[in-house]
Amino acid sequence: MIDTRIESAVPAVRPQRRWVVWVAAYASVIVLTALCLGGFGLARYAPLSIAGDTSQSPTGPGVTYQRTIAGAETDIVKFSSGREYSIGFTIRNTGRWGVTVTGIPLQDDGPGSMERVIGIQIAARNDTIGSVGFPMIPLRAFALAPGHTRFVLVHFGLNNCPSVQTGRGTYLVMKDVPIGFRLAGGIHRTESSALPFVVALDAYGGC
Repeated sequence: MIDTRIESAVPAVRPQRRWVVWVAAYASVIVLTALCLGGFGLARYAPLSIAGDTSQSPTGPGVTYQRTIAGAETDIVKFSSGREYSIGFTIRNTGRWGVTVTGIPLQDDGPGSMERVIGIQIAARNDTIGSVGFPMIPLRAFALAPGHTRFVLVHFGLNNCPSVQTGRGTYLVMKDVPIGFRLAGGIHRTESSALPFVVALDAYGGC
């Protein structure tokens, strides 16, 4: 008797092993968690500080005097319309990774402000001490590796009579500096670093 049965040429399909699926899913969760934690850490990364030993309090002939205000030694600039003065400070990278400093985003109080930023300069290279004897160039983005420094000089101009615009008094000008920087991967941040001195404006004299 002839056997007319036809044997299937298609092999039986084995059930997919569930443990492979679970392992893949678990690995994905670990990777996503690591990425989220890493991004959160970078978002809070604050590697820049002001080095107090090389900072330069307000300068200019007959511009300043010192006084203790609220327990802090304060450099007070005497208001005079058209007067200019400068402050200097050194940015230090105290972090583990290099960054690119992108700017010093100082802002005034609008058209009626008694002072305005008229220019920002940086030392032509890293790791100089102050601005005396070293060439200064206009502010531009610069790389700052861990442990290295760059000196910055900010120039201010005074205008708008305080007796008309804001009333006479002593006004806090600056006690910290915003510093914009970029991390590897294009993450942009701005952190505020404290100055080793406080700057105020004496507007009692009027115009």
